[in-house]
Amino acid sequence: MASKARTRFWYLGVLAAAAALLAVGCAKGAEPTATPTATPQGAAATPTSAGAAATPAAAASLIHIPQEIVDEMPLLAKYHWSKVDWSPATLGKGQKTYGGVLKMNQPTSPRTWDSASPFGSTIALISSPFFNRLLTYEMDVKKAFEGAGNIHKLFFKPDLAESWTVSADGLTYTFKLVQGVKWQNVPPVNGREFTADDVVYSIQRLADSKLSAQIADIYKNVASVEATDRYTVVFKMKSVDGAFLYSIVGPLNHIVPKEAVDDGSINSMPIGTGAFIAKEYVANDHLFAEKNPNYFKKGRPYLDRVEWFTIPDAAARIAAFRTGQIDEYTYRGWNDAKQLIDNCGALGCQLYVNEQNSGCNNHVRFNLTKKPFDDIRVRKALAHAIDYKASIKALYGGNGRIGFSTVPTDWDGGRQFPRTQKDAPAWYQYNPEEAKRLLKDAGYAPGSLKMKVTISSTGALPADPALFMEYWKAVGIEVEPVLVDPTTWRTQFNQGTWEGLNFTCSLTGGSDLNDWASILETGAPSNNMGVSDPKLDALVKAQRVELDRAKREQIGKQIADYAYENLMGSVWLPTPLFYHFTRPWVQSLVGHDVYFWATYWGLNVLEDAWLDRTRMPAGVQR
Repeated sequence: MASKARTRFWYLGVLAAAAALLAVGCAKGAEPTATPTATPQGAAATPTSAGAAATPAAAASLIHIPQEIVDEMPLLAKYHWSKVDWSPATLGKGQKTYGGVLKMNQPTSPRTWDSASPFGSTIALISSPFFNRLLTYEMDVKKAFEGAGNIHKLFFKPDLAESWTVSADGLTYTFKLVQGVKWQNVPPVNGREFTADDVVYSIQRLADSKLSAQIADIYKNVASVEATDRYTVVFKMKSVDGAFLYSIVGPLNHIVPKEAVDDGSINSMPIGTGAFIAKEYVANDHLFAEKNPNYFKKGRPYLDRVEWFTIPDAAARIAAFRTGQIDEYTYRGWNDAKQLIDNCGALGCQLYVNEQNSGCNNHVRFNLTKKPFDDIRVRKALAHAIDYKASIKALYGGNGRIGFSTVPTDWDGGRQFPRTQKDAPAWYQYNPEEAKRLLKDAGYAPGSLKMKVTISSTGALPADPALFMEYWKAVGIEVEPVLVDPTTWRTQFNQGTWEGLNFTCSLTGGSDLNDWASILETGAPSNNMGVSDPKLDALVKAQRVELDRAKREQIGKQIADYAYENLMGSVWLPTPLFYHFTRPWVQSLVGHDVYFWATYWGLNVLEDAWLDRTRMPAGVQR
């Protein structure tokens, strides 16, 4: 009885929140604009607020932002990466300079720094400055402005491997390693030479599902990996794998030294070949690092030191950025972002906005093998019942999008921008009367269709499920919230044993088309939606063996179109944007439009970041 009472109490609270949000959603809202702040005495005459950033002509000639993006995602259009003041149009007067300290917000405190562990995704948020992998992301801003498109589309470039070849039959990958790379000059490796044996050791651990369950799937098609000489590593594949190179570039694929694993030191400090050497780490408080003087990439890093600070309280984080305790702040959502857009402090800032990570777009999930979700009319009714525009306004101040991500944007036919509501099937338009008709045709009179809604007590904002449950109730669906603790929710989610609908944003953290497409394959371990469709299976298999990127992108679009048309296990929901605030003097700390952010999974760009002191106010020491 006590448990039921607590659930009813919680439900009343979220329904009250929903009513308030619905009211807000109907109100007309103006687009927020940044409030310019006064330029401190002695500072260079440069933009001091997000809204003041210039639009570089060089980027304008390359990037056309469609009107539907401007209309549906105004802040993404206004603060697109091509409009940020780090472009050659404004930075071409000088060259990168060395030295200085960058102060950052620390998003996580890893329990270990060993990526071959159950905590791999948490480690990947902050580990890239200390480690390297065979290949890495191509995120060079200069190349992006020259038209390479690499800030939007995932390309890869050499890291520890200076070159690689793929055999004609697609079954052998040969990596030639950079010679003369040294492990960081700290115990227990003490600057010894990095060799092919280190790669084999790390890959074998990453491929072991008992050690690294989150990443082992990347290597499940690898028949063998061996060092054929001191600087050559050869992978033999079981079958052609179009995903392999795109998958191994991610920050879960770090190469680690055996000595640090054997003596356990990797559990307390990151020890690798990376651009920065960890000097002081206190979990849940701070991490300080200094440049690696023996880094194998000539001329990098530019910074002398990086300091991360853990600031769990939202108000304290905002204050820390405004007052200069930290020089960057990355945020998913709207509440914090709006406060900094309105006032980012006397030191000024620049803002870059991108779509939410493809691995975490909000949706409600269901099992197609269970009633009533086996009937597409019910699935369409669930989508038709939602007023997406009002929801985005209510939850995110009008700055969000429908979180379409059956496949990532750049694998969806090679898109440069996310899908809008205009691109979606008809049932993603608000039409409550059509929802009622579909339910009637499916045999459900008003109030006769009852379904449970499983919600993690910490897995979703309390207002989100309440708002959508109110929409479904309005078309005659009776919904009962089932609030479960996070551990239970995760167990039910992984096993596909939740009841009714499930609010989630979880899909995958991968960066290849196959990481998403395989979820829809019949019998796949991660397919907890009961999807089993011959056409989808054929498309998933086709993209897996296709080595041509352009052709894979078109297969990806077919997969996405089919999944959206048939609501294959998900109804997509409003999703927030991502906001990156940095000081005007922080340069080249740029994220990626689709997969990650410069301060999280894309933190390998830290080796290219630098401080432009001509933009630094007098009295600021960095």
